[in-house]
Amino acid sequence: MTLTRNIGKICRITSTNPITLGKTFQIGLEGVKRTTAANLVAGTVDVLPFNSVSDFVGILQDVGNNQALCASLPLSGDKPTPLVTKSELALNRNSGAITRSKEYFAFPRGQRGVMTLDYDPPSNASPFHREELWALLCKVVPQVEQAGVIWWCSGSSYIYSGNDAIQGIKGQRLYIFVNDISDIERCGDALAKRLWLAGYGHISVSKSGAKLIRSTFDTAMYEPARLDFIGGAVCHPPLEQRRGSPIILSDGGWLDTVAAIPDLSAVEEKRYEGLVSNAKALAEAASNAAREEWLRERLADMATKLAALHIPEDQISDRAERCLRSALGGVLHGDFEIVLDDDTVVSVGGILDNREKYHGRLTKDPLEPDYQNGKIVGKLYLYGAAPNLHSFARGGSTYKLRRQPKRLYVVKGRRPELVDSIILHLSREDDIFVRGGQLVQVVNGGIRPFKKTSLSHTVGSRIALYSKNAKGIDCPVDLGSEASEMILALAEYGEFREIKAFVTMPFVRADGSLVLAPGYDEKTHTYADFQQESIAPLPEAPSSSDIVQALKTLWGPWSKFPFASEHDRAAMLAAIFTAVCRPSLDTAPAFFFDAPVQGTGKSLCAAALGALVRGKRGGVSPFVGGDYADAEMLKQIVSMLLTGSSFWLIDNVVGTWKSAVLSALITDGAVDARILGQNTWVRGEARLLLCATGNNASLDKDLGRRFVKVRIDSGEESPQGRDFDFSPVSRALKDRLQIARSVLLVIRAFSLAGNPALGRGTAGFGAWSSLVRQCVMWCSSKGLTHEAGIGICGDPAISILEDAGADDEDVIALTSLLRGLALLYPNGQTFQAKDVLNIWFKGLPDAAGGMVHVTDGLTFFLHNKKNVSAMTIAKVFRYRRERPAGGLKLVEAGTDRNKTNYWSVVSVS
Repeated sequence: MTLTRNIGKICRITSTNPITLGKTFQIGLEGVKRTTAANLVAGTVDVLPFNSVSDFVGILQDVGNNQALCASLPLSGDKPTPLVTKSELALNRNSGAITRSKEYFAFPRGQRGVMTLDYDPPSNASPFHREELWALLCKVVPQVEQAGVIWWCSGSSYIYSGNDAIQGIKGQRLYIFVNDISDIERCGDALAKRLWLAGYGHISVSKSGAKLIRSTFDTAMYEPARLDFIGGAVCHPPLEQRRGSPIILSDGGWLDTVAAIPDLSAVEEKRYEGLVSNAKALAEAASNAAREEWLRERLADMATKLAALHIPEDQISDRAERCLRSALGGVLHGDFEIVLDDDTVVSVGGILDNREKYHGRLTKDPLEPDYQNGKIVGKLYLYGAAPNLHSFARGGSTYKLRRQPKRLYVVKGRRPELVDSIILHLSREDDIFVRGGQLVQVVNGGIRPFKKTSLSHTVGSRIALYSKNAKGIDCPVDLGSEASEMILALAEYGEFREIKAFVTMPFVRADGSLVLAPGYDEKTHTYADFQQESIAPLPEAPSSSDIVQALKTLWGPWSKFPFASEHDRAAMLAAIFTAVCRPSLDTAPAFFFDAPVQGTGKSLCAAALGALVRGKRGGVSPFVGGDYADAEMLKQIVSMLLTGSSFWLIDNVVGTWKSAVLSALITDGAVDARILGQNTWVRGEARLLLCATGNNASLDKDLGRRFVKVRIDSGEESPQGRDFDFSPVSRALKDRLQIARSVLLVIRAFSLAGNPALGRGTAGFGAWSSLVRQCVMWCSSKGLTHEAGIGICGDPAISILEDAGADDEDVIALTSLLRGLALLYPNGQTFQAKDVLNIWFKGLPDAAGGMVHVTDGLTFFLHNKKNVSAMTIAKVFRYRRERPAGGLKLVEAGTDRNKTNYWSVVSVS
């Protein structure tokens, strides 16, 4: 059956191993025994169409206990497809099978389907009845009453033995018909926050003391490849299940989730954050109690294991407590043990010693291995600079894996030796680098410069510092202030690796090679922080259809902007490519988003580019003019250098923009300046994507040669009335890894085509021109951009090559002056400053209009001064000699006997 996007689709998975996915209930010697099904190992995937509420009710009723539903759809299409584990697929990549992962499942844009709301009441609260749950949802999302909505109880509800209820209602489901399932992840997050605002949020404390943000519905259901085990339970006689039939709450149509569940406003977001913060504060006592209980239950067992490893007896207790408390803080040290998916127990130290063996292995939750009856919820990511274990339990947590802290002794009078040992140890850490001569750490998705306090904390967590007391007993000590200062001062002279750029997506090196793995790239000194498994493999030799699809994907967030010309489309495409390639380029042009009137969308267009680069909103600074603008800008640049900022948008430029600081930054790609408030200089590369916006703003000639212009023109007097049917920023955030993958695919194809050189010159940025500019022009020359719906693209650098300085008032005035002089003194005739002075004061009969041009030009340079002399005019000439403007230039043509210059105007050859 051929399916279209006008009808809804739902994915059904049928398990062949294990033979059931539902829970099993049977009566044993100790009463009713409940067994959770094993993890899905093999099965098939098929896509079911539906067009009405009754259609979907039929689908629900047909789901067996060996089946589950999935709101996301397989990228392989609608045909039935084998489903296997990742390890099985790795053995046979050409089998046509897929895995249940984000690599093979997604929410296609524009596709109708269902949004599944999964309600499980908190253990300490009375559950909502069906009518109460429905009323709550209608209160928070009134438009849902016009959508198709179906209720049913969970697959393990209503288990009976004769007339006796063994288990009543457990969870509940609400299935909402939505017009575009690609918005499910966004609107699910927005719904959870709006439930908090309506008073339906709470903090749940886990066994290990984690404070988990919870609302009415389980947000995990909004993820791709998430299964809904709605098929019912396996009941052994005399037990049976009596769930009844699904109930239609609303026989409506398709919900526009963008309109019905909008993102929170800034005010609402602040209120939400306040509610969460207050709720966490109220849960602090319960959290601390849970942490201490978790610690108490494990201390004795860990001490026994350390004793078996022949750890000195006087170190065991402290070492065990350090290790366990560190685990509660999200760091698993070498002694900590992890349970793998086959129940093998291995220490973190053993894992780090055998990364190739354990990379990608599945695990149980590290803090609570018995979570959901020992469910496999974790995965090891060992390649890259920050090995970690990600657990999907309790909303998801990432644990850093580190070797056991080294024990060092603080001895009086031997501080330099201690500092040298600490520097040597820290230089071998995966996440500590030097940037701009300063010691920095990769942490929380960015770069953080060390201060004395943060360095002391890091050393304390990586190195066990002790001193001997009078009785010779080891006593823990902290890193002293003087030692911290010495480490920071000596950092750039140690063996620390330099970090020049930080990115959160794969990127392209300047030579066209691709960086597809996370971690530190030695060739570019770039740290890449992303989940490699989130990106589908690239074809070794992309076909034309692969390239076209990639261009469609990467153009998506910007597809609705009315770019003024083919060159502007090319410039925007180049900006997207530059966003992915910038980490490896020493220099690259900046991008100026221009529009004739306000409200055209230039700031939104640039902000979407920032979202692609940063993986979050922001990175915007308002334009500041005036005499001190460059000084303030330099302070900001230094700060961005130290924190590894990758994007900077200067918004709403007005007037003629001149900036020696920005000109130098773009040309050199580096910074050499003093840190504000300190007597410390930073020297390093600033590989960031610089953008600016303005309405008919002008760039002086220096900036004009460094900014690629992207003009947006809707042709409307009041374009702010236009409306997007999607949020460009939200789409860029959602699809950023797919966009990056698409850029990599196109560049791979361009490289395989031999990197054909197109266009003239390099626009002043050789590596960028070869990698980005020419790739964009190649795509257009092959008709690929046209086929992708982008349209014909010109030269991205046309504004630099032909229009640089076209808006510069100095260039305009010089052009006027030279044209006027060429008309008054044609064919290379010579003249002196005193001759032009006579024109200034007296004027000359001039049918060709040369005098007017000369007067206009001089008026600008002399600022309409009254005390003008031949000397002041000569200064104007000397400062501008040999400078081309309008195809002409002023040259010296000898002197008279008084050493006074003659001048002439000649054409630029």
